[in-house]
Amino acid sequence: MADFNPKTMTVKELKNASVETLKTELPNLANALGVSPGELFRALSGSSADDRAIGDLQNMRRLADCCSSDNW
Repeated sequence: MADFNPKTMTVKELKNASVETLKTELPNLANALGVSPGELFRALSGSSADDRAIGDLQNMRRLADCCSSDNW
C-alpha cells in the first residue's frame, strides 16, 4: 500500500489494510491520530501473537469507525 494516508483513506480502505501494512505505517497512523507510536502500539498490543493480530484488526476497525467523517 504505497499511498497509505490515514487522513484521506476511506473507512473501508483502512479496515482492509493488512496488519503488516498497519504495523509498518504505525508512526504515520499515530501522527494522524495525535498520539505517539508507542501509545498506539500499546493500545493495539495483546497478550500473545495471535491475540495481538486479532486485537490489531479489531482495534484498527474501531479506530477507522472513530475516524470516519460521519463521526466528526
